[in-house]
Amino acid sequence: MPAFARGNRPASPDMDTVSPAAMLRRLCGTANFNLLELTAPAGLRAQLLPSGALHAFRHRETMLNQLLPGPAEDGLFRLLVRWTDQTGAPAGWAPLVGPGLAFGCDGRTATWHTTPAGRALACTTTLGLHPARSGWVWRVRLHNTGSSPQQLDLLHAQDLGLADEGAVRSNEAYVSQYLDLLPLADPQFGHVILARQNQPMADGRRPWLALACVQGAAGFCTDGWQFFGADHRLTGEPAAVRLPALPSKRLQYEFALGGLQSGLLSLAPGATAEVLFVAAYAEDHPAASSVADLSLLRDLLPATWLGPDAAVAQTVEGDALFANAAWLHGAQPHTADWSAWFPGTRR
Repeated sequence: MPAFARGNRPASPDMDTVSPAAMLRRLCGTANFNLLELTAPAGLRAQLLPSGALHAFRHRETMLNQLLPGPAEDGLFRLLVRWTDQTGAPAGWAPLVGPGLAFGCDGRTATWHTTPAGRALACTTTLGLHPARSGWVWRVRLHNTGSSPQQLDLLHAQDLGLADEGAVRSNEAYVSQYLDLLPLADPQFGHVILARQNQPMADGRRPWLALACVQGAAGFCTDGWQFFGADHRLTGEPAAVRLPALPSKRLQYEFALGGLQSGLLSLAPGATAEVLFVAAYAEDHPAASSVADLSLLRDLLPATWLGPDAAVAQTVEGDALFANAAWLHGAQPHTADWSAWFPGTRR
């Protein structure tokens, strides 16, 4: 066995002349992300990257979402608009929140504005936290600026942690296994998703979240596999945008996510439609989720407290280089390549 003592190896200028401290590379922490923040007296915080990506929903020590994206990422939250062709099949989509859009945050609300390429459609999305209760609202306004009617719907996907931050960030899949996701049907909201942490957190708390579409959700999903699919890393788009509808089946795998699909919107030329997605949070929910919990969502309505949009400006592309860059794929290996790389019997 070779000796690893310094006297038994050739001298290395790099190793021998550079101090260990000088060789360290400091990783960038969230304090260096220049996060923008919405806060509410109830303890909720929404943190946003300067690029316009959602970084986190927090309530004191609880992390409500599952993944914390850095400045070059978009995270797992999605709010998308889709349009259909003449047969009613999905024909295209665009993000309503995230990097590359006109974005602004005034500390009270955060607003994004976009006009999807090739579409006569002006989209304005605003996020606000309730001033007194634990909850938030996403308000989406769609304006048909063209001369032809448009058929549209919205997809909302919120990744779920609902645990102490250390627990979520050390093992997202493990935390997901302890989240109970209960889909319910409601006359007003349509499909609703109630998520409860079954594993006690600090001080025995069981964090809880409800998600709904105020105008009524036509479909839902409860796991990221249903929304993103297995090919998201190759295509750069969620599988859900290609489906006529979300599966509306409860799946509890290892990627907890509350997905909602709005009803179909028929937008005449010059018309404007508004869709709201609402979330209600409870710091501790000792009992299992039930229909009675829907009152917590109704307590946040009407959302007149949200107020006007924040002023927006175009974000700098360089702030989120990798989030905006096109996908690059390598060549497809041939049989001869596999045989050369891995000779012999393959199992």
